[in-house]
Amino acid sequence: MKKIKTNKGLTLIEIIISIAILAILAVALLGLFNNAFLWIYSAGDRGTAFSDAQFDLEERLALGEASNASNLQINFSGLDDPIEVVGEELTSTSEMYGRQETTFDAFAPFVPIISVDPAVISEASSLPLITIEGKNTNFQSGNTTLNILDRWGNIAPHQDFTVTDSTTASFRLLSGTTNMRSPYIVRVSTNLSGAPTEIARTKLLISQPRYVIAGDEVYVARDDSFFMNRGEIDVFPSFNEIYGATYGFGRYILVGSGGRVLVSNDQQSWSEYTIAGGTDLHDVTWSAQRSLYFVAADDGRVFSSSNGAVWSEVDTLTHNDEEVSLRGITAGLDRKLVAVGSTEDGIGVIFTSNTGDFWSETEDTGHPLHGATFHVKNYIDSTHNFVVVGENGLILTSSDRSE
Repeated sequence: MKKIKTNKGLTLIEIIISIAILAILAVALLGLFNNAFLWIYSAGDRGTAFSDAQFDLEERLALGEASNASNLQINFSGLDDPIEVVGEELTSTSEMYGRQETTFDAFAPFVPIISVDPAVISEASSLPLITIEGKNTNFQSGNTTLNILDRWGNIAPHQDFTVTDSTTASFRLLSGTTNMRSPYIVRVSTNLSGAPTEIARTKLLISQPRYVIAGDEVYVARDDSFFMNRGEIDVFPSFNEIYGATYGFGRYILVGSGGRVLVSNDQQSWSEYTIAGGTDLHDVTWSAQRSLYFVAADDGRVFSSSNGAVWSEVDTLTHNDEEVSLRGITAGLDRKLVAVGSTEDGIGVIFTSNTGDFWSETEDTGHPLHGATFHVKNYIDSTHNFVVVGENGLILTSSDRSE
């Protein structure tokens, strides 16, 4: 077989043509990549401009700036006349970012909004005047009504509802609006001629009273300057005298003569129980650390309960085997309890307990004792005092119940 040998290669012209073809392809590819990068950056600029414009629009819409009252007409197929929506048109907003620009136009329908001032009041406030401020409202004297509903949908009483102008009104709450029925819904309705009824709502909160005082009548207070009568005793089950009251774990508890206990969650409806065999009960306290109520009886017995309905006798306190009439009981921090009372001879005695089940006598005084309470000076470092009071202006204080 004959082999053919040659040394012939590419000519210069062929090489130049090849390079030219490669250059043309490279230029085309570079242009494609360049355009792709430009589109990517342009999309980023466009997204940023869109976000900035939307933020500006929402901010101006919330503040009600740069808007003009306008009606929007919407045409629906099958309807001869367009539906007209009353609202406001927000002027166009334009945001430039890089080389991209975004423009928005917005229409916001008028929605009636109200707020009340004050929005939170104490249960014992002396019928404060509550102002209703409206936006996009059309309050009209004679055509605007007010309803106040408690958390269960029951109508709460009010008085002195007055319409000042199209966006302002006021009213006062009556007794019976309690913390347990809060929050309340304030609903203002206006009958408009030739238009749907305008309805706006907001919340009104009632905070707990700071003090509850019970006797022939029950009073609650926000501070020591005004006490509101929450009702005469005849609104409760029959009760001769009330000697003590406390609040804890959502319950109000009153104790008094005949071993009777009254329990309520809202100060309106009360349940009555009898304990201690009819012995008078002089005081009651709530121990948050133990989640128990404690009652001090006239014959020296101490009772406890977790719900105010079922009570258990935990101890009988005596002084030298002599019966002590307990007149006060209080709970402090770290599960500590203090009870005070007097013997028939007028000797005042202070008892303490770390468990609630076992009590020990700490001190006897020369004066009968009538009450005890616990005061926290500073919750940060738990600075506190037990305070005991008795006849002849006697006041005793202790930070650890020992002296």
